[in-house]
Amino acid sequence: MGTLSVDRVKGRHMSDETMTVTIRDRSAESAWGSGPAKPATRKATISALCPVTNCGQRRGEPRGLNQCEDGAYYWVQVWQNPCGHVDMYNAVVEEARQRDGLGAVRVN
Repeated sequence: MGTLSVDRVKGRHMSDETMTVTIRDRSAESAWGSGPAKPATRKATISALCPVTNCGQRRGEPRGLNQCEDGAYYWVQVWQNPCGHVDMYNAVVEEARQRDGLGAVRVN
């Protein structure tokens, strides 16, 4: 399994604290049925806090996970938020895009 690295940066305000995780970005992949699966993963910098309104608790600690889809293997990070709220990858990708001001996606 790959090396797990989580970067946490604490700014002046608690909302400035971030974490960097590796996630799958399906929006950067070819449409289903257009050929062999080529999972796109990317590093995403997101808030270290749960994005649910009025929650704001810390997100869970990321851990590595090997995945396989249609014979294609890839590595991502997953986490469980102690507050119980679930982070969906598409929402995390969008949060990272807004935070980074990205129009395009950085694919690993």
